[in-house]
Amino acid sequence: MHPDPPALLGRHSKRSRVVWHPGSTPPYSSLWMTLQRFGMLNQPTRCAFAQDFLVHPNVSARISLDLHGEGAGNNAASPVRLRRFSRVLREPFETFRHACVGQFPRAVWPFFGDFSACPDCLREGFHSVLFSFNGLDRCPVHGAPLSGRICCETLSNAVELQEKSTLFGTCRCGAVFLSFAAARSPKDNPARDRALGEVADWLMHAGSRCWLGPPNPPGS
Repeated sequence: MHPDPPALLGRHSKRSRVVWHPGSTPPYSSLWMTLQRFGMLNQPTRCAFAQDFLVHPNVSARISLDLHGEGAGNNAASPVRLRRFSRVLREPFETFRHACVGQFPRAVWPFFGDFSACPDCLREGFHSVLFSFNGLDRCPVHGAPLSGRICCETLSNAVELQEKSTLFGTCRCGAVFLSFAAARSPKDNPARDRALGEVADWLMHAGSRCWLGPPNPPGS
């Protein structure tokens, strides 16, 4: 059996060459943002993307990217074939180390809340799952409140793939929260990388701390 071509998308589509700039994924970038960028640059159909990158190709159009919530059990694996995805993008697999909440120790999952984003970071082509960490309420660089509501729509850590085309980086009302230029080349922000690195390092090591437990229930 011949291996899959390393840089093709949708082997049965007319436009199969992948548009991506290796090394353009910022540290701590979420899988959600990487898929928004990838989708905007390549405009894959649901069928082509599912064939090439989904663990279970016959899923619905709405793909939840983080399965760390209640009911996940011990299995919070990404629905995206990350090794295949990183190979096609020619990005090191280590790039996706912090791309999903499910990649952090299970002991810290309860400390993550709903999907949150910094509007200024979105405009720069960046989003991180660390913005959902309950210990952060503002962007550590821009100072903007972290919120799951952008424009008129409440965002979620999911991507909806349509059969023919999907409006990536766009609210349902048509307002754009991610420009093509930012999708092509996100803005570097070393200060943000350092700040989120401290949070990520603490969370990655916290699972081994015997004193760490779930948050106190409301009213306790």
